[in-house]
Amino acid sequence: MEPRFHGYTITAPFTSGAICNLYRAVQDSTGRQVVIKALKDTVAPASSLATQIGREADALAALSHPNVILLIDRLVMPVPALVLEWVEAT
Repeated sequence: MEPRFHGYTITAPFTSGAICNLYRAVQDSTGRQVVIKALKDTVAPASSLATQIGREADALAALSHPNVILLIDRLVMPVPALVLEWVEAT
């Protein structure tokens, strides 16, 4: 069962890594496609691995460059997650 993120509708699971699941989703308020990178529910939200998500969000928020993915939002419920721009592979 996929988690539900307020303000976003998951359209498909995208991929899974060691500590995070990625989902393709639509931002409800704008209709734009995004990627949600969410901490797996098997990782404790207070763990050092979860802290890594926060550091990644801080780093992305500080950057502005056409070759760096855009951080759209930072979520904490139901699990820590980043909302990133969807970039179509060419």
